[in-house]
Amino acid sequence: MNLSFYTIDDLRLGPNLWTETRFDAVQDILTHHRNLPGDTVKELGLMNGARKLPLIRRAGLSPGGQDLEDVLVTDCLAQPPWRGASEVLAAARKCVSALKVRCCLDHDRLVPKPAELPEELRQGGFGPPVVRRAYIAATGWLSPTELKRRFPEERGAWSPAPGPSPLPNKNMRRN
Repeated sequence: MNLSFYTIDDLRLGPNLWTETRFDAVQDILTHHRNLPGDTVKELGLMNGARKLPLIRRAGLSPGGQDLEDVLVTDCLAQPPWRGASEVLAAARKCVSALKVRCCLDHDRLVPKPAELPEELRQGGFGPPVVRRAYIAATGWLSPTELKRRFPEERGAWSPAPGPSPLPNKNMRRN
């Protein structure tokens, strides 16, 4: 992907009056974004040709909108052509880290930024994450090996008990 970056100085002014500035490097756009006034609804994003992806927007955290803070815009990150693009994710992570973003703007809702997964639960590659620990009530966190050692399948709660089923048969008639 051939990415470039942009900032908009104040979204409240409307597309005919706001100023859009473009840069080629993440560091340049971060410096420019920081130098814009803090009391405006500014936006930082990236572009691939004519397509724009807003990454960071200065938004009000309360209904009155007086306390503005930089938030990560997540609406389009999961949509093509942005989804899974390593350059886009790297730029987003760099912006979030540099601007100390604490919240996400997702479909006009502010939500807390997700916490990082512990190292042992992080996934390397594509596909579902590998289960490395399981939480067992009254026991705590166990590795799959320890889980099998303590609770073999033949004694496990998930295997059916021998003998007649305690559940009524649907085909049985009541008299």
